[in-house]
Amino acid sequence: MNKFNIAVLILFLACGDTSQDSKKKISSTITNPIFLGMFIEYQGILDEYEAIMRNMDSDDFSKISNIESIAKRVSGWIDKWEKEIKEADLSHEEKIEIINEYERISRKYRN
Repeated sequence: MNKFNIAVLILFLACGDTSQDSKKKISSTITNPIFLGMFIEYQGILDEYEAIMRNMDSDDFSKISNIESIAKRVSGWIDKWEKEIKEADLSHEEKIEIINEYERISRKYRN
């Protein structure tokens, strides 16, 4: 499966069941500024995708280019994420912070 398909799959799974609660920003426990910035970027991408999907009618194909643009941003984010993880010398605590932050963001978009 190529990165584009993975990116689209992540977007659909992350925003499958959205609600008004997703407007609330989640405070982060990430102490590493690189990963904090990456999670903020990830949440912004998901917020933008959610807004497009919420305002899209089933017959509305005009927003497909917007979705494609978001999918490309997710693909770039994945590439950057892989690079940063490989280069980082993370402590055990930082790894736990990253896992917890990802779970918080995932919960936000599932609820």
